[in-house]
Amino acid sequence: MSRARDRADGVLHNRTHEDTEGGRESILTFKGEQSGGEISTLAQIQASHDGTSDDEKADLIFKTNDGSDGASPTERVRIDSEGNLGLGSSSPTTYVDGSAGSTLVLESSGTDRGALVFASECTGGANEILGLINFTDTANTTSNKRSAAIRGHRGSGDANAYLTFTTDNTERMRIDSDGNVTMPLQPSFMVQLSTIQTNIAINGTRTVLFDTERFDVGGNFSSNTFTAPVTGKYQLNVELRLDSVDSGATYYHLYLITSNRTYHTIMDPNFTFDLSYHSISTSVLTDMDANDTAYVAIYQAAGNAQTDLNQDSNFSGILIG
Repeated sequence: MSRARDRADGVLHNRTHEDTEGGRESILTFKGEQSGGEISTLAQIQASHDGTSDDEKADLIFKTNDGSDGASPTERVRIDSEGNLGLGSSSPTTYVDGSAGSTLVLESSGTDRGALVFASECTGGANEILGLINFTDTANTTSNKRSAAIRGHRGSGDANAYLTFTTDNTERMRIDSDGNVTMPLQPSFMVQLSTIQTNIAINGTRTVLFDTERFDVGGNFSSNTFTAPVTGKYQLNVELRLDSVDSGATYYHLYLITSNRTYHTIMDPNFTFDLSYHSISTSVLTDMDANDTAYVAIYQAAGNAQTDLNQDSNFSGILIG
């Protein structure tokens, strides 16, 4: 035989007809007695109207006595009608950027500072996560996908903690205890020649055949060409070692050719005799759009087709912002 369970509801009902901010309030007060018998107001929980419209919006406010508040404890926490949470702030919506959603605000008065603290006893040893902030897609039907996260880690000792920044559960950036910033997946490359490119033809622009990768983070270099994966500013560097330099040539032109513009360096081989070797280089900070390309070419005006490009020649680049 089953028996229905009774439920007791406690209701605080303010019967004043009003639409003012903070009106229609109901307050639950907690009191106690000091050693001398004095009655003190310790804390209060207040529910009241949020705004000045004729609607049902409400704030829930928590107050505590700082030791000198008397019968009027100080507000510490407020949850407004939109779900914004203010710690020390009576108007957490002030800090919202205009988009819909919930906001947590920590506000202090005067020279005091708001603080969000993540604490751990570090029982897991080196590299243990001390605290993290997750940005999660709860609409993902497969699982709650952590789209991005910031994690604080304990290092191998007490004084070498570090931060990691991840997207799609992959670390993208790290700041160590000395302030060093590493971005292991930042698009970058360095390439060289696998063999000497011999007897460069004269009076024409010749592509430098960079076919050996020292590294290619992101896999954006192929067929002598770098392709920008995203729009940004790229630092590009070229150094060509020329062997058997022809003093009879009018000039040598080094070209760094991007989709937006061509950068060039010129050398006048006005020597008294041919050189066994000579280097020519250029470095630029250039703007590139996603899928723009960059490659290197050389032009020898007149003279003999005797100049070689040595394997020490190299082409490198990195996205910097």
